[in-house]
Amino acid sequence: NDFLFSASYDFIRGHLKAYFAAVGSVTNTEYKNYYITLTSINKNRLIQIKNIFLLFEIRSTISLMKEAVIGEFKTV
Repeated sequence: NDFLFSASYDFIRGHLKAYFAAVGSVTNTEYKNYYITLTSINKNRLIQIKNIFLLFEIRSTISLMKEAVIGEFKTV
């Protein structure tokens, strides 16, 4: 969906909002840090979202969950 990169700010914002509403979550740590998590089996989609974040100067990482062990991630 390369069209997202040429879409309007409002369209991109709405797309991200809908996508995160469906498969995202927010976690608050004991140190008052917040983490936004997006889970997908589609690595290309995650890379696309990461690149869209760069348009908004939002830093992000993509991590791989180990075989259904919750809370254990490996940076890819």
